[in-house]
Amino acid sequence: MNAASFQVALTGLKDGHAAEDVAHRLARMFRQPPEKMLTILDGKRRVLKKGLSEAEARKYEVALQDAGCDCSISTDAPATSAAAAPAPEPGAAGAPAAPVAAESSGRNFFADAPAPRPGGSRSASAAAASASASAPASASASASAAASAAAASGSESAEEFGERQSKLSLYHMGAGQNFVILAIVLNGVAIGLRKQLGLLPEFIASLSVCAVMISGLIGMCRGLGYSMLKRSMLIILMFIPLLNLITLVVLSSKTSKALKEEGIRVGLAGASSDDLAKLAVEAGLPQGTRPRAMMAFIGVLLVFGICFAVSSHYREKEEQEAALEMNQPCELAGVWNICSRLGDFQLTLDENGKMFTSDAKAGDWRFEAGELLLTEKTSTTHYKILRATDGYVLERMGVVHTMLPKQALPGKRCAAA
Repeated sequence: MNAASFQVALTGLKDGHAAEDVAHRLARMFRQPPEKMLTILDGKRRVLKKGLSEAEARKYEVALQDAGCDCSISTDAPATSAAAAPAPEPGAAGAPAAPVAAESSGRNFFADAPAPRPGGSRSASAAAASASASAPASASASASAAASAAAASGSESAEEFGERQSKLSLYHMGAGQNFVILAIVLNGVAIGLRKQLGLLPEFIASLSVCAVMISGLIGMCRGLGYSMLKRSMLIILMFIPLLNLITLVVLSSKTSKALKEEGIRVGLAGASSDDLAKLAVEAGLPQGTRPRAMMAFIGVLLVFGICFAVSSHYREKEEQEAALEMNQPCELAGVWNICSRLGDFQLTLDENGKMFTSDAKAGDWRFEAGELLLTEKTSTTHYKILRATDGYVLERMGVVHTMLPKQALPGKRCAAA
């Protein structure tokens, strides 16, 4: 008597799992395009594999559940038995009814697909499972022997696949936590440099910190198995003061707990890069994979340096302009009548620091420490200047000069001021 064969059917998604994420996991398992996997995640019951032994069907069940699917196992329709059995006499009592197609029939979606072992070659156990579905009953014994030999040779079981997925989730959580902690440190540096940065450089520096923080947040959410909707909501919370801090503390606490339960030490800076590198290897990632937190740290510091240099350049320029305004106040720019017991003359002071007199003298002028300094060639004359009711009073070596306004000389800088 032939042993019963089983089929595995997909019935839907587990709560909290996004269809896009599950589709990518199934694509890795069955070596199919993610788009094709997405089409079968529509909530309808679909038979994924037929002709399996009970042990093989259980392996598929565990792997699909780890990927975020709800599935069921049932026996295949006994087509070969029905074909071998003699036809009942018409009207004979006890004639077996035709099998109900609603549950046992259906398209064998992955008749030729490998067993759920992403990242490796098609296992012999999957080949044996396919053979048992298409070969006659006399070949089922040899197919089972081939599956046993493949298992002995080291092909990955569903339990091993689940363990590897667990390690991968831990790696994403740990790497994401490292990035979040790094972003918090960089945010403190940015706050300290805020007074030294201009408006645009400060925005660019904050944007770089935000990019590191969101990258870490996505990593933790991916490791924790959050759906795309939940990830999007948490990203929005990052832009709300206080709530963003509470969110990061809660996620970091969950991550630390999960890592510690696996015996991974978690310090103030998160899990060590070496421990996470070991997790990556256990998860099946390429050798040498580790969080690039230090590279991100150096990159953001480089952005800070560029922003600081640009801000310093413009700040120095602004200070020079401020000094110019202090040394050459706009209220002194104009044409003045100078009257004293030594004689009268006309003095012109423009906003660019140039000086002219009615007796053909020319040079530069500036205001410094309460004095008006007139420079002609290499000679500079200092006048102590005091404000008067109708103008100014200039004093030098006991001689007082009255400085009365004659004509204002508005220019671009003074007009703007």
